[in-house]
Amino acid sequence: MKYTIDYPRIELHPLDTRKFKVYYADKKIDAKYEFNKCIEMKALSRQSRDLIALAIKCFSAQTYFVTSKIIENIANEPHRSKKSATFSVSEVLLELEFIKRELYAQINLASTLSMEKSKLSHQVVAIEEEM
Repeated sequence: MKYTIDYPRIELHPLDTRKFKVYYADKKIDAKYEFNKCIEMKALSRQSRDLIALAIKCFSAQTYFVTSKIIENIANEPHRSKKSATFSVSEVLLELEFIKRELYAQINLASTLSMEKSKLSHQVVAIEEEM
C-alpha cells in the first residue's frame, strides 16, 4: 500500500459508528489496481474503528515526515550555520510548496465536508417530512 498525505483516505459511515471505508487508490495515485480501490469494513466497536483509522493515519504521517526530513536534509547547505536566520531561495520555495499542498488538501476536505453536510441536511428534511 502506498501512503501519501491524502491516501489511504478513510471515510466514516454517517449512521453506523462501526462501519468505515478505506480508499487506497484514486486517479491522483499512480497505483495499478485493476479492481477494488476501496475496502468497506466493520469493526467490533467504535473504539476499534477509531484505532484502525488512527493507525492508518499514523503510517501516512510517518511516510510524510520521512519525506519532509529528506527534503530538509537536501535543502540544507553545509556552509550555512543552523543559527543563521537567512534562507535560500530553494528553502523558501520548498516551504511554499509544502504550504500549498496542505492548503489544497484542506480545500478538498472542506468541499467534501460541505457536500456531505448538504446531503445530510436533505436527508434530515426528508426524514422530518416523513414524520
